[in-house]
Amino acid sequence: MNTLEKLLGYIPEEMANGKKIIAMKIVDNAMEPRITVGDIVIARQQEHFTDNEIALIGVYGMGHICRKVRCHSDGIELIATNTAYKPIRLYNADISAGKAYMIGKVIELRATL
Repeated sequence: MNTLEKLLGYIPEEMANGKKIIAMKIVDNAMEPRITVGDIVIARQQEHFTDNEIALIGVYGMGHICRKVRCHSDGIELIATNTAYKPIRLYNADISAGKAYMIGKVIELRATL
């Protein structure tokens, strides 16, 4: 079983019109107030992001997290919307070394009312 399949849900490409779709349950309040604990985010698998996209990222020692991306020439910065969380800086060398990997771009939010 690969890492993607360990997430809440995974739809193979052949079932999603050629796109890999991943679902993840939010377990922290880093993206509050919009995305809260218990919400489900749906992401399209991709490895490259542009500024201000919301992404799912696997970070060594932190598990799978959801954060806003800010791109830099030497890596990326992961920004929480909850100001209680500090930005996480990932350098290209960190990503190449496997300390982090890009899962996908969040395309949908499913929340319980």
